[in-house]
Amino acid sequence: MHILEQYALSCGVKIGEPYIYDKYYPIPFDKYIAIQPSSGMPSKNYSYFLEVINMIKPYLEKEGISLLQVGGPSDKKIPGIHEALSASINQMAYLVKNSLLYLGTDSCCLHFASFFKKKSVTVSGVLYDQNFYPYWSNKKDYKIISPDASSKPTFSTKEH
Repeated sequence: MHILEQYALSCGVKIGEPYIYDKYYPIPFDKYIAIQPSSGMPSKNYSYFLEVINMIKPYLEKEGISLLQVGGPSDKKIPGIHEALSASINQMAYLVKNSLLYLGTDSCCLHFASFFKKKSVTVSGVLYDQNFYPYWSNKKDYKIISPDASSKPTFSTKEH
């Protein structure tokens, strides 16, 4: 069961379509991928985004596609890409809404991408995919990368 469905069941409410207020944030390019390597839960953070970026960046540059890190002001900056870590939550919604793709962890930006019908690639390991997938997305529009099925998620807020 998706966590949203569990919350709705526990509260005795129906799931409706959210309203997301997005607010302009200036960026110097039109084509970009929004990246968020961290979330509010340390165990959801993915430590190898720099390696991923180093692999994909040359191909994206050939196509005129930039990389933009979104997240909070305390997030560790990824070197060599643009960042909008000072953006408010509403500005992050704007940045995801106007991106070509969301690449990151299970965080608010993943769910912004789902609501705005953006394609997304998410890295996971602490929850089962069916518990957090992008709820408002079509199955064909997202990819969740997680350990093989023989590894059970930890459900832990911290991992080593």
